[in-house]
Amino acid sequence: MADDSRMTVIENGTEFDGTIKSERSIILSGSVKGQVTAPSLDVTQSGKVQGTVKVSQFSCKGEVAGEVVAENVELAGKVCDATIIRAKSLDVKLMQSEGGVEVSFGNCELQIGDLPAKPKDKATNSGSETAKASSSSSSSSSSSSSSKDKSSSEKVPADIVDAVSELMK
Repeated sequence: MADDSRMTVIENGTEFDGTIKSERSIILSGSVKGQVTAPSLDVTQSGKVQGTVKVSQFSCKGEVAGEVVAENVELAGKVCDATIIRAKSLDVKLMQSEGGVEVSFGNCELQIGDLPAKPKDKATNSGSETAKASSSSSSSSSSSSSSKDKSSSEKVPADIVDAVSELMK
């Protein structure tokens, strides 16, 4: 039986460009550009991932850009423009920084709910809740927001997304 306490660590100051496939959880304090496949990926405050991430658990306190497909996503850092996040559950945690508490979303797409059966089936959002978040969002509240596994085929209306974005400012 394998030792489950072992992890793959990419330290601060390390830049990687390519494909990473790991049977172990990955802790990212450096920078990865490309494709990451692992049981889990934890991006620390100094970490940055750009590309395609396919994991069960994704936690990001740093920066994410590209496409993330995961069972559970926890965001507490910066989500860059043109980022797509597909997950069964999303937990947004506000981080304390020098200027206050902040979570930043660029112009991105969030698809929360049942994951598509086939990754190539991007045309249908059946069973998914889709929301588009735009502009940077900041908040001075110390609470967290969570969206747990909702089986809804309805899209979130733009006015609700705008209202939530305003509340997070």
